[in-house]
Amino acid sequence: MKIKNKLTLVTVLVFLIVAVIMGFIYISSYRVNLAGKAYDSASAKSRESANIIAQMFEVRLNAVRQLVDFLSENIEEDTLNQKITALQYSLRMSGFDYYALKWYDDWYIITKSAFALRKPVRDFSRYSGSVLYDGLYEDSQTRLLFIQPVNNGIGGKIGCIVAALPTSIFWDEIMSTESLSVSDDLMITKIEGDILYSNDYQGGTLSGNENGSVYIETEHGIVKRIGFSTPVSHTNLNVTVLVDEKTIADEMGRTGLIFSGVVGLALTVIGAFVYLAASRMTKSIADLARLVENMDPESGSIPEGYTRRKDEAGILANSFSRLLSRLRASLDETEYNASHDSLTLLKNRYSLEKEVAAMIAEKRPFAFALLDVDDFKVINDTWGHDEGDRFLKDIASVLRTFYDTELVAYRWGGDEFAIVVFGGETACYETMMKRIMERMDSHFCQLGGSRVTVSIGVCT
Repeated sequence: MKIKNKLTLVTVLVFLIVAVIMGFIYISSYRVNLAGKAYDSASAKSRESANIIAQMFEVRLNAVRQLVDFLSENIEEDTLNQKITALQYSLRMSGFDYYALKWYDDWYIITKSAFALRKPVRDFSRYSGSVLYDGLYEDSQTRLLFIQPVNNGIGGKIGCIVAALPTSIFWDEIMSTESLSVSDDLMITKIEGDILYSNDYQGGTLSGNENGSVYIETEHGIVKRIGFSTPVSHTNLNVTVLVDEKTIADEMGRTGLIFSGVVGLALTVIGAFVYLAASRMTKSIADLARLVENMDPESGSIPEGYTRRKDEAGILANSFSRLLSRLRASLDETEYNASHDSLTLLKNRYSLEKEVAAMIAEKRPFAFALLDVDDFKVINDTWGHDEGDRFLKDIASVLRTFYDTELVAYRWGGDEFAIVVFGGETACYETMMKRIMERMDSHFCQLGGSRVTVSIGVCT
């Protein structure tokens, strides 16, 4: 993988990891903040709703208190029928379903058209000044019961009156109240947990409410929600407002989509920017690589425009330049060793064959001679091979004294040397060979050794 691709990928991955971490922190914080606002809103709405319902009940209780004032004006028993008649008239003018009147020890049920002695299932007079959601009689439907004590005018309690309001009227009043009309998240329950009013959980039961968690049990199972309950003053009712968790989830979903879109766009922009920047930065390196790839290692060189740079391309260019220098030195040494004899340092037979072939191809005139040391075996056997090697080096040094444009000497092998003489006539070749033999004789005589002779054969 190219450097620019790796750099782009690494940058995008690092940004993605940072974005995921920051996104997790942000979304978690946002969710906590959103949930906190929803909890506060539900709690405030629960208190507000309980207060509104308490005020609605207070209006009804005031009407019942007026009846109590009327009943307390004259407590003679012979006036009871008149009071019951007045209560029947009042019943027709109100929204109550019936009145239950405790007059001393007797209980009366008073409807719009009749009245009769009838005792409730329990003594409701002990709930005086309250509103209960209950059934007064065993065979009667559950209603809202508004209970007020009846006194005798001098502080003595002689009974109570219970005004029964049909629940349908109460629910209609709730729905007509603007603050309570949004009822999807509003529940009215008995203190015992029975759900009296709810669009979604009618007839179920509510329990819990620890740290805001409530459990709603219906015929379909148990549902866990977040809700806040507030008791309605002087009643056995609670108002519970559930937190709209779906709205929170939808808002979090939208936030997550927006965040993902922003991160995706940012990743695209950053990735493109890094890719373009990396492409520009690595272009010089790529160009240098192509230059080196197509360069002749023996004669090519790195342009100064690269070697003078101070960046990575310059460092790489200088490294290539030093490497080329070492490579050329190594090639020169290898080529020298391949074409020269290691003992005498003259050119070897391989060089001879190559150069002779070139001269023949070019049709250049030359003479070829082989020089052989006479009785060289005696030298090796008498003085040893080290002395023999020194002797061969001396011969090579004599031959090198003739080096010019007219003669080149080679080590043919063993005690034999090859000589190539350029141009001239046959007489010139013979003269050159004689000069070589004379100089050999003179050289070894000066060394004080035995007379050394060589034999030379020449062809043109």
